[in-house]
Amino acid sequence: MDSADPAWLRTEYREEGSIVFASGVDPAELLRAVGGLDIELRPPSPDDVLDPRCYPGGMILRAGRGGGWSYCFHMLGIDAASVTSWASRNGEAVSFMWNVNALTWIKYARAGSVEVSFEPGVPGGLFADTGTPLVELLRAHHDRDESFAELVSLTCRELHIGLTRSDLRESEFAAHT
Repeated sequence: MDSADPAWLRTEYREEGSIVFASGVDPAELLRAVGGLDIELRPPSPDDVLDPRCYPGGMILRAGRGGGWSYCFHMLGIDAASVTSWASRNGEAVSFMWNVNALTWIKYARAGSVEVSFEPGVPGGLFADTGTPLVELLRAHHDRDESFAELVSLTCRELHIGLTRSDLRESEFAAHT
């Protein structure tokens, strides 16, 4: 089954990675923000694989649309969460980051302003007093010490974000270094 719940990314790409979803931003623009202005955008080819062992010391980037949102996935090298605030300038953006050292991070922004930023399972974090449903939902679930995968699923359901393995393989744009 090709689940549209993006929590599968952490299971499949265990070493490290991050993904940012944004409304109101073109996928090519998002990929350049994550990967750098000089990155060469191209459609993925049948020879492209999403396996970091094939690009030692490099990074893999994919960008496209899923569930009405643009996304940019990166495997190894860059933290896509660093562009969350910028990516939300025309709407909303949410990013999820994980690595082999068990560090995970969730960040959500609206209209250029970060409203949520926290590491699941660690007390504290930023939860703006905006009263928006997602902020309150994440605050409540973070306080219950829910897992990263549960929080990713919850966030994506609330924002109506879907991304399947097929979507990622057939991304609109790809890049690797």
